[in-house]
Amino acid sequence: MATRPIPRREELFNRWKTFPLSRREAYQQLKDLEDVLKQGAENQSSRPRDLPDSETAASPPLFKRGYQTGAVIDLRSISKQEEVMFIGDLHASLSNLISILSGSRAVERMGLGELAVVTLGDTSHNQRNLEMDTTISLNQALIDLKLLFPPSFYSLIGNHDYLWKTDPQIKYHPSGEGVPISVLKWRHYLELVARYGSKYADEYEQLYTGRSALMAVGNGFAAMHAGPPTGDGLKEVRGTNAKETLENISRFNVLDERNTPTRQITAGNYDYLGRGSPFFTDESVDGFLDAIGEPKGEVLLGHAHDSFRPAHWQPKNKKLHFLYSGPFAPGGCYALKNGGPFEFKSGRGVR
Repeated sequence: MATRPIPRREELFNRWKTFPLSRREAYQQLKDLEDVLKQGAENQSSRPRDLPDSETAASPPLFKRGYQTGAVIDLRSISKQEEVMFIGDLHASLSNLISILSGSRAVERMGLGELAVVTLGDTSHNQRNLEMDTTISLNQALIDLKLLFPPSFYSLIGNHDYLWKTDPQIKYHPSGEGVPISVLKWRHYLELVARYGSKYADEYEQLYTGRSALMAVGNGFAAMHAGPPTGDGLKEVRGTNAKETLENISRFNVLDERNTPTRQITAGNYDYLGRGSPFFTDESVDGFLDAIGEPKGEVLLGHAHDSFRPAHWQPKNKKLHFLYSGPFAPGGCYALKNGGPFEFKSGRGVR
C-alpha cells in the first residue's frame, strides 16, 4: 500500500466534520484499514528509503515496527524522543478530539515520529442520548488516524465500544436519558447495518473493534479503560514472570466480553462513590503492577467520570489516575507521559 500524504491539520479536521462517510467511502476506509493492519503484521522494522527533512512531515514512517502485539500496546521500548499522549473517554465528542489534537500539535508530531497517541476507550455514545451519527463520525475519524499513522496511533477498547447484535428487550425513556448500555450497543449495530449493511458492521467489528487493545504498558505505568484484572481475573493472566503475564494478556480476543479479565479491564469499577462492592481495590492495583513488573508504577484509567468531577482526578490511592476527555470536559483533556510523572493538560492549560 502506498505511503499516504498527511493532509494539513485544518484540511483533516474539516474532512472529519463532513462525516459520517458515504457507503462507498466507508467500505473503502475499511479496506484500507485491513491493508494497513496486514502490513503491520509483517513486522517490517525499517523505512523503505531515507527521506530528506522536507519530506519527513508528509511521509509517516509506515515501516517502523509498531508497539502493539495482540491485545497489549507495549511502550517500554519507546525512545526518549517520542512522547506518549493518552486521550480518555470521548463519548462521541468529535469536537473534543479535534481540540485536543489541534492544541497539542499531535498531527504534526505523529508525522515526525515524535508522538504516540493512545485512546483509553469509550469513544462511542454515552448514556444520555443515542448519539449514533456522532459516534460513527468519531470512530471513522479515529480509523483515519490509524491509516495516516499506523505505528503511532492506537485504540484501547471500553465497555461502550462493543456492538450488541440482538434486541436486549429493555424498555427505556423515549428521550434517551439513562439508556442501558446494552440498548446503546444494539442501536449502534442497527445504525451501522441501516447505513452500510450487515457485512460492513461485521467487518467494522472485526477490523476496528477487534483489533483494538485491552491495555498499554510502559516504563512505570499501565493504562486501560476501566481497571486491572483482579482476583480470578488476575489468576487467569498471571504468569511466572512479568513477560509471561503480558504475553497471556496479549493473546486475548478483545471481542470476548465474557472472559473474566477482559470484562474487568473494560467494565470494572473502582468504588469512588463509596457504594461498596468494587471490582478492584487499592490492594489489587498493587498486585497487578507487581505482576507486570512495575511495582512502583501508576495506573491510568478512564471509565469513572461524572459531571461533578474534573477531567483528571485521583482517589486517595496516588497510584491511580482517572482521565476523561468527553463532553463534561469542554475542549478535551489529555495526559502526556515521557519518563517522569503523567502531565495532564486541557484546552484551558494544565489541570
